[in-house]
Order: sequence, then C-alpha cells, then structure tokens
Amino acid sequence: MKVWYALVPFDKNYDPASGVEFSLPELISGKTWNRPREGLYTVTPRSEASNFKPASLGAVAYLGQATLEGPTVELAGDGAGKLTEAPKSLIPPLDFSFEAVNSERIKQDLTVFVACTGLEVDWGCSYWAYPMREISLLDGSNNSISAAPPFLTRDPSAEIILMDKADASGVNYAVHVLWNHPGSAGGRDYAPVYIDFNTGGYTGATVANQFGSCVSDRIGTGPSIGSYIRTGVFEVAWKSAGGGLSVDVTDKTRGETVPFSPYREDKAWGFMPGGTYMDFFDEVKAGVSKSERANLMSETIPADNTDEFAISINGIVWAFTDIAAMPASGTVMTITNAFGEWNGDQTVFTQYADAPYPGDKWQIQIKGMTMDPEDADLTKIRVVPNPYMATSVLDLSPLSRRIEFVNLPDRCTIRIFTLGGNLVNVLNHVGSNKFGWGNYTDVDRIKPDNTAEVFTGYDNHGGAEPWNLRNRFGQTVASGLYFFHVTDSRGETQTGRFYIIN
Repeated sequence: MKVWYALVPFDKNYDPASGVEFSLPELISGKTWNRPREGLYTVTPRSEASNFKPASLGAVAYLGQATLEGPTVELAGDGAGKLTEAPKSLIPPLDFSFEAVNSERIKQDLTVFVACTGLEVDWGCSYWAYPMREISLLDGSNNSISAAPPFLTRDPSAEIILMDKADASGVNYAVHVLWNHPGSAGGRDYAPVYIDFNTGGYTGATVANQFGSCVSDRIGTGPSIGSYIRTGVFEVAWKSAGGGLSVDVTDKTRGETVPFSPYREDKAWGFMPGGTYMDFFDEVKAGVSKSERANLMSETIPADNTDEFAISINGIVWAFTDIAAMPASGTVMTITNAFGEWNGDQTVFTQYADAPYPGDKWQIQIKGMTMDPEDADLTKIRVVPNPYMATSVLDLSPLSRRIEFVNLPDRCTIRIFTLGGNLVNVLNHVGSNKFGWGNYTDVDRIKPDNTAEVFTGYDNHGGAEPWNLRNRFGQTVASGLYFFHVTDSRGETQTGRFYIIN
C-alpha cells in the first residue's frame, strides 16, 4: 500500500539519502519556533482550505497616450542615417506581478492604478543625466494609496515594489513593477537616441545639436538632460510675437502642444542666450531652486537678432550660430527623436519604447480571495504524519498526541473507520470559525527587527483538522490501518487511509 506523507509548515522531515533535515523552521516542540538568540514564537501548523483561492492579479490595461504595443518596432531608413517614416508612440515595457501579502483581508475585487507621476534626473559623472521615473499606486480618483512613491532607476532591469498603505495590521498587497527596457542589451543602462532637425528650408544660420554626439550616444547622456527626451516628431512653427519672434511647438506624435517654461528641466521649450547653455545646467545640477535662478529661458527673441542663441525642445539644446537672418514668420521646422539602433546598412531602425513618462497609466485588476465550495478539490486531502509512529512534532504533549487531516474544504465531516469497518470517531470540521472567523492572530511572519508581525482578519486557512487519536469514548486507538471518509457541503466524498503505530 502507498503511504502518503504531506509536508506542511513547521512539520519536520529529513532526506533519507543524506540524513539532512530540510523542513524549516527547525522545531523544538510541536508548536514552538525557536529562533536562536531571538526568543520563542508560538506558531500553529495549518493548511489552506482546498476551496480557498488567494487574491490574485487580474487583467492589466494600459490607459496612457501610447498607441502601439512594443517594446520595439522597425522603421525604414534611407541607408544614410535618416528615417523615412515617423517613429511610433510605443507603450513603455513594464511587467506587473502581484503579491497577496495578507490575502484574507482582500475580500472583494479591487481596481487600482499604477502611474508615472514625476521625473527626476540621476546625475552621473560630469553632466550625464540618467532617467528616473516616479511611479505611484493610485485609486480611481488619482489619490495615492501607497507610501512615498519610489523611482524606477537607470538599472538595466529595474524593479520596484508598490505596497498599499499599511494600517495596524500591515499591508494587504504589493504590486511589483519591472522595467526591462530594450536598450539594456548587454547590461548597459542606456539606449542610443536618433535625432534629426529639419529646418524647413531655413538657411539663415547653422543649426546643430549643441552638445554633439553625446546626446545621440545614450538615452541619458550629457547636458541634454536626456531623462526628459521623448520619442516623437515635434513641429516648430515660427511666428511674430510682441515685436519679435516666438514659436508654437507641437508634439505631432501625440497631438499635444508643448508649453513654454523658463526652467530648463521642465517638459517645455524656451530660448536660451548664446554662451549660457552650461549655466542653465549648472543651476539644475546644483539643485538651485527655481525662484533663485539667475538663468531663465525666454519666450520671445528679437526678429533682427544676430547673436548666437539656442532653443531647448524635448530635452535637447539646438544652437543657432553664424546667423545671417532669423527665421521668417510662418517657417515650420521639424525635430525627430527616437530611441533605438540602426542595422548595418542603416536601412532598418529598430525603435525602442520610451521609459515611462508622466501621463502613462495602467489599470490593475485584483481578484479578491474566495471560499467557493465549488472550488474544493477533495483529492488533495491527506493525513500527516502518515504513518504516525509513537510520536510526532504535532503532538502538544506526550499525553496529547495528534495527527492532522490537511487540505480539507472549509466545511466538511470526517469519519474514521477501522480496517474492519467499525466507526471510530466523527470530526465535524468548520474551519471558517473554529479558531474565530474574523478574529485571529497570525505570527507566521517575522519583521526585520525580529519581532512578530501580527495580522487580524479572516481565518480562511481552515483546511486542517486535528485528531487526538482517541475514539468516540475517549480511549486511545490501537495500532493499525485506518480509513477516513470525508463529506463536504456539496455532498461530495473522498476516502483515504493512514497508519498508526503506537
């Protein structure tokens, strides 16, 4: 006959081949966990009810402004380093997983949101600026339901954990967010940037990226403050304004107007006087508050200007030098940026999705835990230990011996028979309230400071029923083979057998 032995938490086993114990934690008695130098913690072995389903991750839907899935798309090139089709708006490649930290408290389905709520610059050496994205856990009203938002960093495979706000019983769940950006191939923390400025026929000055190839080499390099660069086609339309010139900047990829701002790190545009570019970056890097800055970008420039100047758009500074004439009102220029890399002959450009950007948002469905009788799987029912050999770590004392039926549904009846068919005992298992439904403590988790972390809530782990090895008349049963017969609330049944050796 097959003899089944189910391993349950805080039971004790060893590998017969090596003699090494592999159950953790090591026990000194049936219900006490001894942590060396840190004291004793009372624990209760338990098994999930077989009809208990913990809270889990449901559907995830992107709600931002990107229009295509990614994380990459191939674009055509002309063989000389120029794109012949516009880059696409790709969904940032974030992967989500769910952890039910305290599943019994998640009693109904939830809808939460994960959103990029801010940008920051992680300054590397010199003026390299790597992308950092503030990621928040929000409710349906865009209110934060987590602690201080963490940041996705420049790590090639960055992961953060968002937990709901803790109450006296701790957190209920956590959402893990992983950013595997395509540019991280080979372990690097950047992706090259394609940049192109079509001046729309304007020839009155030399126009070039002020900081040269360093901007195109990396997603986050140089005084471009690459953390703020987005993939897209940006239209720059010159116009008369207040006796001078200004521009309207439109993000054609997303159909958005890019606003003006005097501050370099804002997601905006602005004119910069020639020779002052680094002064803007120095103030940003030094953390000078906006109200105290000496260098501010302007919204207009004289129509007869002949001095070198620059315009900052989408995180990149474009310098106008050797000026013979300013652009005429009505001139339309186009800037194209994209993250990605060319193939060998520059006929195919593999575009990478951007890092998350403010406005990117995901809807996360969380399925609440259930105790549906129809989910019960009676074939999982086992007796532990099996065989019972004189003693067990489940025993409460030498005079209070015990085996357990595990993986039971939350409500069922257990009948125990001898080999000859005599009824030995009847156990009515009501796991949902046997230990105080809605009023229990769980000290299975130990906090980093080695103190017990106590949870209160639904005891939906009621899948174990102890038996004291006594018959209906209180007498200790004899050694031998016994059968069990389980009937659940549906009327479904399951039988099995176990040994007792006194």
